[in-house]
Amino acid sequence: GRGAVILSSATLLLWMAIAIKEPKPDPAPLRPGWLVLPLSEGIELRFLPLVVTLEDYPKAARRAGEEGTSHLSLQVDPSGHIIGCTTARSSGSPALDEQACQLYRTRGRFELLGTTRPVTVQAPVKWKLID
Repeated sequence: GRGAVILSSATLLLWMAIAIKEPKPDPAPLRPGWLVLPLSEGIELRFLPLVVTLEDYPKAARRAGEEGTSHLSLQVDPSGHIIGCTTARSSGSPALDEQACQLYRTRGRFELLGTTRPVTVQAPVKWKLID
């Protein structure tokens, strides 16, 4: 009867709506100088590499000849802001480790795609005095 035809049409429309998925929008083009770090579950972290200059070197650490690599653990929120920075492995100098976090907080540039939750990433900062 007529009722069965309407039900079939509604079922067909429902099936078509399920079968046709919205195409995933292409991510924004990568800005010059930025790098991409693919994370799990299709999450992508884009960032501008941090450049450390001699002016960034803490004066006391420079005088003491302290060098090393500060391995940081950065928490990045979905808007790209750093909401936490801790030392995962010290450079051997608390002053260098603290300065590394400060540099990321002030100059770190991040974009987070594919998630609404913060992510944690590892970031090394190499401290080397050049003669």
